[in-house]
Amino acid sequence: MQAPYPTGVGAFFLHFRGTLMHIDLSGKTAVVTGASSGIGLAIARGLAQAGARVTLSARDAGRLNAAVAALQAEGLQAQGIAADLATAAGCQALIAALPDTDILVNNLGIYGTQDFFAITGKTSSRPM
Repeated sequence: MQAPYPTGVGAFFLHFRGTLMHIDLSGKTAVVTGASSGIGLAIARGLAQAGARVTLSARDAGRLNAAVAALQAEGLQAQGIAADLATAAGCQALIAALPDTDILVNNLGIYGTQDFFAITGKTSSRPM
């Protein structure tokens, strides 16, 4: 079945409240953290499909390289920077590599279950 709207790089459409919106991010640069898989990778793909030059960031260089290769195989503009953003050194490395960025998607996070009322200020501000 063919899509009822144009598809391909630079043609990213989104349905929002019954309206078809065209999103063109040509000429923009985007950074997506936690982007080696899952939601982060999907966000990076969507931004690249809309025309942005996307940089994926993650801790695991092997998984990151596989994600970048997958996007590039689709004809999308993508590169990767392996960095542990739970450390000041990792953050500085990412900033130094990409001093000018138009779009930042901070997708990384802490995983684990905990009772809501047991969460303290210290818990919520700990490094990822």
